Amino acid sequence: MGRPWQALRALRLRLLGPEKELVGTDQFGNKYYRVPKHETRGGQIIPERRFVEAINRQAYQYEMGDFPTEWEAWIRKKRNDPPTIE
Repeated sequence: MGRPWQALRALRLRLLGPEKELVGTDQFGNKYYRVPKHETRGGQIIPERRFVEAINRQAYQYEMGDFPTEWEAWIRKKRNDPPTIE
């Protein structure tokens, strides 16, 4: 990556915060992401965020049990590490 791109990436990180990181997917095809803890331009600390992008569903259509229990525990920060295939 060239020097200008590094400068643009650093500026974007400073202005908008870090990008989301794909952590994993479940057997239904839902994708789970995290945005790491970061500091804003004003010095405010933003805690880690975890969220899911569901496949072919609207948010209001989900019911209890639509997400695997392991992933739901990770989203709610009841477990530190995301589930693995074991």
